[in-house]
Amino acid sequence: MSNISFNPFNRDLEELEPSDLAVLREKAEGWFIEYKSEVVSVKKIAKSLAAFANHYGGWIFYGVKEADDGSHLAGSFPGLDRQEVLSLIESIRNAAKDVVSPPPYYDHKILDGPCIEIGLLDEKSIVVVAVPSSPDAPYIHSDGRIYRRIADSSDPKPETDRFTLDHLWQRGQRARDKLALFLEKEPILSEAESERSFIDIFLLPDPLGASGQSSRLTFSRFVELMSDPNAPGINMPYDNFYTMPDGFIGRWVGTNPPFNLVVTWRHFRNGFSLVSIPFSSVKLGTPFVEEWLHSYEQEKAILELIHRGRYHYGHLLNINQLIFAVLAVIGQQKRLMEEGKIRGPLYAKAALHNVWRRIPLLDTETFIRFTSEYGLPVIQFNDEFAPPDKTFESLRRIPEKESPEGDHPMVIQGRESALLVADILDALGLPAEEILGSPTEEFLAEPDWWSAALRHSVYK
Repeated sequence: MSNISFNPFNRDLEELEPSDLAVLREKAEGWFIEYKSEVVSVKKIAKSLAAFANHYGGWIFYGVKEADDGSHLAGSFPGLDRQEVLSLIESIRNAAKDVVSPPPYYDHKILDGPCIEIGLLDEKSIVVVAVPSSPDAPYIHSDGRIYRRIADSSDPKPETDRFTLDHLWQRGQRARDKLALFLEKEPILSEAESERSFIDIFLLPDPLGASGQSSRLTFSRFVELMSDPNAPGINMPYDNFYTMPDGFIGRWVGTNPPFNLVVTWRHFRNGFSLVSIPFSSVKLGTPFVEEWLHSYEQEKAILELIHRGRYHYGHLLNINQLIFAVLAVIGQQKRLMEEGKIRGPLYAKAALHNVWRRIPLLDTETFIRFTSEYGLPVIQFNDEFAPPDKTFESLRRIPEKESPEGDHPMVIQGRESALLVADILDALGLPAEEILGSPTEEFLAEPDWWSAALRHSVYK
């Protein structure tokens, strides 16, 4: 973890072995290290997590006993019983989630005995918890105090200095400003493409950079994953690859002119991805409308809505492809994170561009029922986030959900990404509760949705 100022080992947390802990016999408890020989209460765990997160980051070792000579060095390694370890892991999770606000980032590893080098017996384990100096400071304990580490003190102390408190607030604001700046990224369009409608999908593990993660994905492996025709679930056939200063770019050019705006995936070294996807669209009032709608099962009903509503101007947008695209990129992002050793959870947001006076279309019966009653929506903004705003709190967290064995991969990914799809549809003037039905999370379990998406997708 790069966000911890001091690492007593010559390796990362995930690479630690029990024998590596022998170096702690020469490392004193203090600014960066805390030793606990036994399991402590959830509130005490929370104090330690908050204190390290608020300042320089640090390491907590459960199952390590401090020396009796007052040196604060690690004296012995008695470890914890396996049942104590299970209880401790749950307590740490609850401490971060329920006792500290906002929840601080941490990672942990269980080191099992036996280990002769440190005297750790069989059936005993030591739990190592790494807490980075987190950006969303200050982290406040449920007792209303802000804790910090003090030199060689073994216990965190409440912070009262106004200068230090202001510094913590500023650190958190810098991280949020950096996130907002990233969300403002978008492709530079040519003059001919200046009115082309497209969507940006932001995929963000650890959006505020709390863990300081860096992807281990190589360029060659990135190319393999992005061009793999047998990728699980739904994948887009990227065929143009190159590097950028802080990551990789994959594009699907196909038969399109290579200088045009095409599906473009930018993958950054911190694990972030920004995927730009142009909408398939057609201009109303041209002879191409009926040809463009020819593959729609609801073609006649849509044409009737267009004529009845006197929609003579603007553009029609194919939203069936949008549903497909959201499912595809979330599934592919998880592969990139796994290969790059980037930990979640995964957050997402979409940004719609150049959509003023566009009319979104879906080839489903629910869309026809809704628009037959209320008319076709005509979008009244040009650019918008979905969900709105560019704050950390506005991001949509992508849940990890277990699905019954045998489910279609698209249905599985649909359940995970349904809320983001709902946000996008709401922004496009199509209320999700009307279009998707209830519950939103299960909408892609209906074959009508994913078959429509595949039927109209230019990416299949």
